[in-house]
Amino acid sequence: MNAHKIVLLFSGGVESTCLLYMYLRKGWLVYPVYIKAGYPWEAFELENAKSLWLYTKKKHKNLMPLRVLPAINPERVSRRKHDKNLFIPLRNINLIAMAGNYALLKGIEYVAIGSLGIRN
Repeated sequence: MNAHKIVLLFSGGVESTCLLYMYLRKGWLVYPVYIKAGYPWEAFELENAKSLWLYTKKKHKNLMPLRVLPAINPERVSRRKHDKNLFIPLRNINLIAMAGNYALLKGIEYVAIGSLGIRN
């Protein structure tokens, strides 16, 4: 029997980690993807995502390698002003599109994203 495969947008945050464990426990082959767009917080976020991936890989054989994909020119993004109320237009659509492209190249039919919610 072939296991289901899924590409998971993985930042190491609460939402993506919950999805990661849900699919792993269901027996899916999970292909975690981190999209790197050059935001100031990414080094810290990616370091935590890698640590969590290493910890989880020891317990779950169905966890595939963490892939880091570039999104856009980091120099343009890092020059933007960032504050605690940061709003990034169309961010989730862009993330899903990139993960979808990766899934297509790997022959995987499913993509998952954990989202913080909708901004008013």
